[in-house]
Amino acid sequence: MMKAHETEMKRMKDHRTCYFPVLRRMTELYALTSDGQLPVDLRDDRDLLIILELIDLEYLNHEAFNVYKRFGTIEDIKFNGLEPLTETGRFVLRSHDRDKRKHMFIAIGAFLFLFVAVLVLYALVS
Repeated sequence: MMKAHETEMKRMKDHRTCYFPVLRRMTELYALTSDGQLPVDLRDDRDLLIILELIDLEYLNHEAFNVYKRFGTIEDIKFNGLEPLTETGRFVLRSHDRDKRKHMFIAIGAFLFLFVAVLVLYALVS
């Protein structure tokens, strides 16, 4: 049975996987807004809370987003066209992509090994 702190750590690690699609999307938004269609309203973005969390974690550049508050409540958030990822954010995203590639190559290698083993066994039996 998992202890409470282990369950909490697993939940936090699972939540962290939500960061990477948002970081990628923010870099894509940066590339797409080079045509002057600024600022981009993010108020209705499905990942607004994650965007704010990434700003707090300093994975996203707080200067690239204009956050409008009223009485302590966030009323609006806009992307203003500056580079959205910080150096830390780029490092985390690259590390995640590298880990994904490593796992993919391991899976492909395991599949190829099993395929060759089956072929060898088939050749020996025939």
